[in-house]
Amino acid sequence: MKKKMLNKLVAMVLVYGSVLAVGMIPANAAMKTESGKTYYYNELGQKVKGWLNDNGKWYYFNENGEMQKNTTMKIDGEDFEFNENGVLISKNGQETKQALYEYGKNSKIKDGKIYYVNASGKETGWVEVDGKVYYYNNNGEMQKNTTVKDINGKEVKLNEKGVAVGEHGYELIMGEEVTYDSSEAYKKSHEHWRKVGNDWYYYLTGDDMLADGWEQNNGVWYYFNNEGKMQKNTTVKDGKGNDCILNEDGALTNRSKPEIDTSKYKDARSYSWKEINGNWYYMASDGDKVNGWIKTNGKWYYCNNDGVMQKNTTIIEGDNKYVLDASGAWINN
Repeated sequence: MKKKMLNKLVAMVLVYGSVLAVGMIPANAAMKTESGKTYYYNELGQKVKGWLNDNGKWYYFNENGEMQKNTTMKIDGEDFEFNENGVLISKNGQETKQALYEYGKNSKIKDGKIYYVNASGKETGWVEVDGKVYYYNNNGEMQKNTTVKDINGKEVKLNEKGVAVGEHGYELIMGEEVTYDSSEAYKKSHEHWRKVGNDWYYYLTGDDMLADGWEQNNGVWYYFNNEGKMQKNTTVKDGKGNDCILNEDGALTNRSKPEIDTSKYKDARSYSWKEINGNWYYMASDGDKVNGWIKTNGKWYYCNNDGVMQKNTTIIEGDNKYVLDASGAWINN
């Protein structure tokens, strides 16, 4: 059923009593990244400008509709600080509730500086949070965009987020440098990725194990629907109901990782072809049927919404046509 646009303007109370006018978010509005810049399009396809509240997080878009990230701006005479994801984390040096989420429950922001505070007070030196390593000076202030020495005297670079990075400039996660390359060029150069039409699929091992749900590759988290198609330019929920924004390359952008409810995942490895009343299905032992594109034994097949394998027909997706032979296999000319 088509979702209705919520077009009433409401007044939302920002941290510490400051009031800003903001439009409630229509159901089919979307956050998109274009040429390295992030925009928010409303239901009419127009770029949002000014303040935006999305699921309790505040963002600000300039006069060109560009999300402000990793910066401090003076707006209506007050200083607002935004992190690398564009989330408001402090107003006039006072941390917002989102700062606790973005930097961890032990983080505090004062006068624009970030501190790591535990039961004994401010932490100094190296601190590891969720696998990432940060450095706090003798005053307990997080260091960014600089180089410091580790306990062995080796110089370590810290990026604009304060995270220790490797020799190539990519973040160190659990001691390993990850590239976070989610580009199409990267996918084309790695055998686990397959593109059919305009859709990307990811194979866990071999040809018959198609990923669905959340999957991490090269340090990047992706989400695949029940048909195995990578989702992009959209927002999906993780296992705990958190909103997860996926960019044009399918990469998760607003969280370091999704919360995964493993109890909801089926065993994709138990699926096989079965014939029922003359129709072929790709299904599990519990009767769960797969629909959409399937690749087995190096060949592509297509099952309709009822799970029935199609044959002797042509599948049309946008401007692309896919001819299926008598066995149901795609004839790849």
